[in-house]
Amino acid sequence: MAEAKGAEAKDAGEGSKAAAEDEVIDWGAAMEQCGDDEEFLRELLVDLKDELSEQNDKLVEEFGKSSPSADWPTVVKFAAHSMKGASANLMVKGLTTVCSELEKKAKASDADSDADRADAKAMAADVQRELTRFTDYLESDAFTAGAK
Repeated sequence: MAEAKGAEAKDAGEGSKAAAEDEVIDWGAAMEQCGDDEEFLRELLVDLKDELSEQNDKLVEEFGKSSPSADWPTVVKFAAHSMKGASANLMVKGLTTVCSELEKKAKASDADSDADRADAKAMAADVQRELTRFTDYLESDAFTAGAK
């Protein structure tokens, strides 16, 4: 069975706690979610990458504007919510967590508050880092070696 551990913990030979903290996908739970069909799970993960990228593009566009949209909290909330749900279904835990945090921030934000927007933008950078970890994992030998 393929492992979905981060390369740093795996290469360094650190204990299981460090590896678990660096886990990109909870592979066992994701397999269970897919009826133990590894090929199906792999297909879903590749599809997930496309869906997450599409939603992330909305965040990048919104936070890349020199002047915010009047409804930026709504745009951010919906993109983060979509990413959270999709990543949660396939047990991409780190991404699920940061998307949940961004969604909560956007829900509580005032569209006219520069401070709220700055905080949400910083949280969106966390989402992008976790998305990069996920996409890097999908392109890694750890993922492709187990492909059927």
